[in-house]
Amino acid sequence: MFTSLFYCSVSLDPDDIQRTNQGHPGILELRRFMEEELSEEERTRFLAHTLPRMVSKASNLKRLKPSFGFLYSLRREERRFELDKTLVSSLLANAFFSTFAKRNVKTHPTLQDFRMVHFFTYLQKRGHQNKLRAFLRYFESPDEEGHVTFMRKVLQQGPSLPGWLCSDRPLVPLDVLHEGSVHLAEPGVYRVCPCSPLLGGDVLTQANSKEARLFFTFPELLVILSFVEGLVDDEALIAENAGAQPARSPKPSRRADRENLSSLENDSTTSFFIEDSPQATASQNNLVAISTLPSSSITELISR
Repeated sequence: MFTSLFYCSVSLDPDDIQRTNQGHPGILELRRFMEEELSEEERTRFLAHTLPRMVSKASNLKRLKPSFGFLYSLRREERRFELDKTLVSSLLANAFFSTFAKRNVKTHPTLQDFRMVHFFTYLQKRGHQNKLRAFLRYFESPDEEGHVTFMRKVLQQGPSLPGWLCSDRPLVPLDVLHEGSVHLAEPGVYRVCPCSPLLGGDVLTQANSKEARLFFTFPELLVILSFVEGLVDDEALIAENAGAQPARSPKPSRRADRENLSSLENDSTTSFFIEDSPQATASQNNLVAISTLPSSSITELISR
């Protein structure tokens, strides 16, 4: 079965050497993982249930794609995208089989490569094995109805970024709670996770970041990599209803919470926020990604 798995090696880059006469190391590592790391029960469930569902979902992409085509979320262009959850699951299944054409910094400098074949090359690592198990559990769950909504927001008015940094106008009120944790917060409070300017970062390669953990905890967020260009300073991306239940969401200790917060102090990249909206039902998960300022600038503004 594993020898029959194919991936797309088509690239728009003429300098990209095609090697069609040998297996990709990621496919070979995936085969090793399935044969050596999965238990007999897990392997049987994957072959008899999960894999056939993924193949069926992947093959339905042509039927499920919008009649007007699949549009990109472009930089500095406000737009709302509502993707049917059946389309999202089909896109994710195709990402697993790596059927999309290759992207790199030369052909698509503002987009990610939406193929998991490179992720598979790291499956000797325990963290990648756990993330892949979480991804597969997404396809083992019952199908959901509804849509995942993505909204790209652009700051249309106001001063330039240098002007905003030099402004003496007061910021909105800021409340700091010295007790409790984010898991005990009331509805409407944001949970913060740092990420890279290109949304997703290393999630489909080395997957070492908190951002990667977030995307595999809520696998429907991975579809962002397929069509959303990286954010710039005056943009935000809002995702609503991205995953009914997290595939895996362990609660870190208070010490881990403190370490996560302290790690943000020196981070100048994009930040994600998970929001439990007061209007949302228990089955909704909302996300906002914004392009942040360097921490030194934020510290200066807060101290004014």
